[in-house]
Amino acid sequence: MKRENHNIKSVDHAQAIQFNIGDLFIEWTRMEIKSSCLVIADISGYTRFVMLHTTSLLHAETIITDLLEAVIAQSEHPLTIAKLEGDAVFLYATVEGDQRVATRNVLKQVTEFFDAFRTKERALIGCNTCGCPACRSIDKLHLKAVLHYGDVVIKQIGQFLELAGESVILVHRLLKNSITIKNYILMTDTYYQLSGGLEGERVESRTENAEGMGEVSVKVYYLREKIPLPAPAPARITEPGTESTILYERMNDYAYRRLSGLEPRRKFSSLPDTKLTWLSRVDYAIGRLIPQIIATLSRVFGKKH
Repeated sequence: MKRENHNIKSVDHAQAIQFNIGDLFIEWTRMEIKSSCLVIADISGYTRFVMLHTTSLLHAETIITDLLEAVIAQSEHPLTIAKLEGDAVFLYATVEGDQRVATRNVLKQVTEFFDAFRTKERALIGCNTCGCPACRSIDKLHLKAVLHYGDVVIKQIGQFLELAGESVILVHRLLKNSITIKNYILMTDTYYQLSGGLEGERVESRTENAEGMGEVSVKVYYLREKIPLPAPAPARITEPGTESTILYERMNDYAYRRLSGLEPRRKFSSLPDTKLTWLSRVDYAIGRLIPQIIATLSRVFGKKH
């Protein structure tokens, strides 16, 4: 009889352990469905020609990162980063109250993304510390944003959040569209109806084909540059401590870490995933020295004249 009691206690103990583990798993992984504003801000514009040399490739990675950070710095609550996607950032804002207020708030932030992008772009162009194709083509970079409103599955796995569902797929699929103009805000009709769009701005109604999801009615605002970007000036050597020198030193530091394998490469969709070798180090060293030599000669001969 004692043995039977012991067996019963063992079974109860095992069930208790199993129950506790189940509780811990449920606590560790939570899932809920929330109505949300979804935003993707994406940077593009570099051509394959620009990426032929290691110097251009690594400097392009730094430039895109700087521009994307300027955009991200403009975001504020309730807009939250869901994921960094190389040369794009995916953000969301869950909506508990008035949908119209929430969508307008997010749209206002997105318009400010473009102001921050252009301000940073002008600053980078003004540095003129390098003559590589990437640094000479900063003015060719553009920002586009896609917005949608819908239900999202939010999964919490430990300390991390993952967004899933049809709305998440749709906003990503709409990045691949038939629009030829580079700077724009695209929003689904659902988002447009809730937010009211951009007051005083001309809007275009069109239909885009979202791969695997059919045709989607959207509204598009084309954001043209009010003040033309400055033309890239010849590369120059600047004094220590200036913004230009700090940028150039940061570019070289990033390149060193990438070439040494100390810095993992982010997945830039607009840049080739080139494998870096010892030849890449030589290529970068040459690519870094030549512009500096040219800048030095220009300065010397410029003074003589």
